[in-house]
Order: sequence, then C-alpha cells, then structure tokens
Amino acid sequence: MLAEITVAVVATWLLLAWFFDRAIEQADASVLNLPYVASALRGGASWTSNVYRFGVVGGSAMQPIGGASPFVQLCALLGVSATTTLNALTCLLQIFVAFFGIKTAEALATTWSGAPRMTTVAERIVAVWLCGFAPAIGWRIAVGDEHLILGLLPFLAITTLAWCARARTLDAVTVLVAAAAVAHGMSGIGAQSVVYGATFGAPIVIASLARRWTRAECLAVAGLLGGVLVVLPRLVSLAAYSVSDDAARAVGDSVAYSYGASSWLDWLGSVPWTRALAHGAATTINEQNIPLGPLLVVIAAARSGRRLAAVVAVSALLAILYATDVWPVRMLSDVPVLGAFRVPARAILPAVVMIAPLALAAFLARRPTAVLATPPTDAATRPIEPAPWRRDALAMAVAVLVIIAGRAVPGVAREVLAWGACGGTLLALRWRPTLAFPALALAASLGVVAFDERFLRDVPHERIEKLAELRDTLVAQEPALRSQLVRVELVTPPLPYDMSTAFAADLASLDGVWYPPRRFLALLSALKGHAIPVTTCVFQLARDPTFRVLQQLYDVQLAVAFTANGLALERLPPTNGPAWFPARVVVGDAAAFAAAMHASTDVRAELAATAWRDGAGAAASQCTGATVGSVTTEGDGQRATIEVSTPAPCTLVVATNYVAMFTATDEARHELPTFPIDVALTGIAVPAHASRIELAARVSTPLWASLLAVLGAAAIAWAAWAAARASSSARAS
Repeated sequence: MLAEITVAVVATWLLLAWFFDRAIEQADASVLNLPYVASALRGGASWTSNVYRFGVVGGSAMQPIGGASPFVQLCALLGVSATTTLNALTCLLQIFVAFFGIKTAEALATTWSGAPRMTTVAERIVAVWLCGFAPAIGWRIAVGDEHLILGLLPFLAITTLAWCARARTLDAVTVLVAAAAVAHGMSGIGAQSVVYGATFGAPIVIASLARRWTRAECLAVAGLLGGVLVVLPRLVSLAAYSVSDDAARAVGDSVAYSYGASSWLDWLGSVPWTRALAHGAATTINEQNIPLGPLLVVIAAARSGRRLAAVVAVSALLAILYATDVWPVRMLSDVPVLGAFRVPARAILPAVVMIAPLALAAFLARRPTAVLATPPTDAATRPIEPAPWRRDALAMAVAVLVIIAGRAVPGVAREVLAWGACGGTLLALRWRPTLAFPALALAASLGVVAFDERFLRDVPHERIEKLAELRDTLVAQEPALRSQLVRVELVTPPLPYDMSTAFAADLASLDGVWYPPRRFLALLSALKGHAIPVTTCVFQLARDPTFRVLQQLYDVQLAVAFTANGLALERLPPTNGPAWFPARVVVGDAAAFAAAMHASTDVRAELAATAWRDGAGAAASQCTGATVGSVTTEGDGQRATIEVSTPAPCTLVVATNYVAMFTATDEARHELPTFPIDVALTGIAVPAHASRIELAARVSTPLWASLLAVLGAAAIAWAAWAAARASSSARAS
C-alpha cells in the first residue's frame, strides 16, 4: 500500500505538469521554508548543528523555532539538495495523510459493516486524490504552510490506530508509519496544529478511543508514545527556548486574533471546493478559505457512522465559533498555549482532514465486495473487486483526463459537476452500487483540479542552489563576508526570495523572514519610537530610518543593489567590527539607549565609548586598554572565536542577538557570564588577561531525555513486533 500511495502521489504531480525542477511550495516557502531547510542541510545529519545562526536577522535561534525533522536529517546524510528535500517532504506529508485516510476508512467500514472492507488498487488511487490532494491541503502546500499538515500527523496517527485496533486490522506497518508520523509531527515547527488537534480534535479522539481497551489499543498507545519519546531531546530544546525570557514570542502572549477573526461569509465560501467561489482578500484568502467540498454529501451514506459524523461536526462547529470570535468559545484564546497562535481559523483542520476518510468509509461500507472470514492483513489476501475491471479502468481513464484538462473548465462548472458526482455516488450506493465508484472517481479528480488551482504557475521561481553564485561573487569582492558576524544589506532583492535572499544565499544580514528574539523587537521599538507587534517576522531595514544605528550595531559592511546591469556594491561607513570593548558600561533601559543613539552625530564613536545594560544585576563599569583581534565563525554559523587582550576585567559586546542558550568560555574553558547589552546584543563578562573567547549555542539535551529516546525506540520496535505476531495469528486462524 505504501508503494502504491507513493507512486500515486508522484504520478499525480506529474499529471499536474509539475516536474520538480522548482519547489512545489511557494510564497512563504520561498522566504522561510526553503532557506530554513537549506540551513538545516548545511548543519548536517545532526539536529544540534542547526540550533543558532549568527547571520539570520542579526542572529536567531533556528531549531527551537523551526524544528528538526528526522526526514530532513536523512536528506542531509544523503547529500540531497534543499529544493529536492522540500519537494520530497511535501510528498511525504501527502503519503502520510493518504495512508492514514485509507487505513481509517477501511477500519471504519469494517466496523460498521461487521465484515472486512478493504480497498482495491483503483480505490486506493482515488483515496490518495481525496485525502492527499484535498483542496484544503492544497492551500497549505501552495503558500508554504506545510507545518500545519506536519502538526496534524499526531492527530491522524492516534485516530487511525484507534480505529484499526477496534476493527482488528492493526498491523506492524501501520504502527511503524504512525510512530514515524508522530515523531515528525512533534519535531517542532507544527506546534500550532498539534495543539489544535489536541484541543479541537479532542471530541474525535475521544470518540475513537471510547471503548474497553484490548491488547491492540495498548500496542497502538505504545507505538504513539514511542514516536514522541524518540524526538524528546529536541522537544526539550524547544521547550527550554520557549519559556526563556528571550524567546521570539512568550507563551503567555495572546495573539489569537491579531490576524483578525473569521466571518460567516468566509465559512460560507469554504463550503465549495473551487477558488472561484471563495470569499476573502487576495492576499489573505488562503487563511480565510478552508474548502470542505461535496464529500459531505457522500458521508450521508454512512448510516452506522452517523454518530462519528456528528462528533466531527461538533469539532468543526467548536472551531468555527472560536475562529469567528463568538463568546464564550473565544475565551479559549486566554489559555496561554492556545492564545500564542494566530489565525484561529486553522482550528478546523482536524475536522477537515476527517471528511475524506468518512466519505471513503461510507463508500466502502455500502459498495458490494467479497466477504472474507478474517480481516486481510496484506495485499496478497485482499479481495478481488467484484465489479467489472473494465468499468473501473474506464472510470480511472476519465478521471486522469479530467485532471489533465480540468483547469480549462471554469471553476463554477467544475464545482457543479463535483456536487453532482458526489450526489451520484450517494444515489448509486442505494440503488445501483456498481456505478458508485465511477462517480466517486470523477469527484476525486475534480478535487485534484481544485487542489491544483491554489498553485500559481506564473510567479518567479529559481532554485535556491543557484544563490550560491551570489554568495561566491560577494565573498570574492569582500572576503570578510565569510564570517557570519559580518553582514551585508541586499537592496531591492528580486523574487522569489525577496527580503530573505541573503538568508537563502547563506549570507549574514539583518533582513529576512524569521522570528528573532524579543529583545530585537524591543530594540526596533525603541529606535522607531513605537511598539513593534510581537508577531512581526518580516524585516526589510535598508531604507528604514533606524538603519543608521542598526548598521553600526550589527556590523553591516556592504550594501548590494540588484540592477539591470548586475550587482552594484556600496561600502557602508566603518563600524567597530563584529565585537568590541566599550570604554564604559552604564545602566539604562531601551528608551535611554535609543535617545542616546538619536542624539549622537557619530554612532560608531558613541557605541565604542558607552554600552547600555538593563535588568537584574546590571551595574556600571569601566574598561581601558582591552582590544579585540580576529573574530572568526565556524561554517555552521553557531560558534564564534574571538581573540582578545584584556589587562583588566571588561565587558565584550558581540554583534549578535543574545539568546538564553548561549554559552561563553575563555581559553581555560571557564564559563563566562553572558547578558543582553545595548538592548539586544550579546554581552560577555571577560576576565583579566584573557586571550580567546568562544561563544557557542548551548544545546539542551539532558541525559534523561536521551535515555527516554532510546526507550521510545524500543517501545516502537516492541509494538511493531507484537502487532506483527497478532496479525500473523489472525491470519493463521
């Protein structure tokens, strides 16, 4: 089944004329996902090599925010390119969703009908289209929000295993796939969907598990917990960063409605599949439109599944009321973890991904099939489809033609035909079951076309690997740019990477799309004279009035403009370098620092003369005679070596954003105090007679977490082995 699903996913993309020479994901993927994946691949197979980057928005945490997918680690080990890795990850997510959809549908149909109900090859292809190419998922992939699908995997895994356990169709492959899905879903970046799945998907999970547990349920839970424990070390790192006072956003910050609440017109426009009938502004329609589609009609055929369908409806209603800011459901936004995520309309995704499995289960439970004495556990024992194969082959051929030529048909016409096909499926299941599959195949193909229309084909695109040429060109002009603490400002960078071009090219910069420490936002707020929202993650500072100060703080040495004739380079005013010893340290808050910077006619001299420190333990100090020699950074951009000379204790300022994970040591390996200075930069208390300082990202991987990760791997192996034995015993009996 996994092989069939994989072939179906890749073949469908080829039918959609997507040949993987460019990234499937667009928009946010170009400015955020692709650069991050490239950064993770540069770190290598170990997730601890992508914890921090000096060069991203002045210095930012990476893995604690962007997660550490085991699949990306595997691609790093195999030397796969960033574009191919992201495309493969997209396909992997679709494979997971399709696999869980098929297994859930088979288990539900088996439970409802009281007899084994397994899919044929043709039905599995249709299931891949309905689940893995659902239009709601299309929006998420098209705009680069794949983390929302990633975070849904634990929810899908637990519901699938629960229903397979109830139907006695649980096998080793399903346990292993579920464990792998949970490990990926819990790897970090999909936190919003994980929380929404646990909250708004709770009625569905409870309905799936509400029965007397047998050995099968215990095996399922062991596999799921094993998947969580395997990635526990990186979860500990994420949690440690999230609760620190320097995180990008505090867990207690309620930003649920900062993007705006949904309207009832948004939900009305989410009933059809086609984008032509969707409601919302062009720039935000992907968040306002979450298409449900005509499969709702097919669910009506599931007489025995009405209770589960009602539970899914309750989950959807709860999410809709929350997203539409209706009291008292809106009070959930005051819950610290829930309130930390914006765009509450995403809360409906757990219910949406259940629509296709429910519709498939309704179809399988009612369509004629051969009945076996025991549930089949592999492809060799699956029943032969009773309907004539020619009819199914013709139906699939028509469906393929619809996918190829469907975009030429107006969206409204496709929508009418899709509702008609689903209505025809419902009627056929009642009066002429042999015609149900052709009708469902037609509906599925129209759903793939609706999925595809979310993707813009005429936008600029360029493989991220080509940006290595830009880096090589600039480093040849300015060798100092090899250091991740020496920054460049790219003026008017082109699409598709836009303000993240430096991030994508592995050049250090202040610009880009990422989530810097809150102190960086506090610095910008103080310099601008007004508060910057905590959700701010897009930075283009070249023409900002504050750039005069930021250029000196972060050692931005070169400005590069993209012109019709190529690159135009401009050397910026000299700075104090990537690290320096100020003559004195004074106590003052961000407002006092900003006032001093605005009042100064020579920012460089002002920073060299005075550093500003605020907070507990802050104290004034003097420093004379200390100097900084060479400053180098390792290739992975998360460790710096600074040669110094200090006749007396002094404070060293490093031009990067301070984060709680930093550790500084001297040549004797003594750990030195680190603290924020000049609002957002990193200060280090250097002792007298020091000669070398190392500043590195601290990785929080306690021994107990590593031991539990080993235990998790053992739990997965045991659950898979026990499931294999149980399925073998069932087959033998």
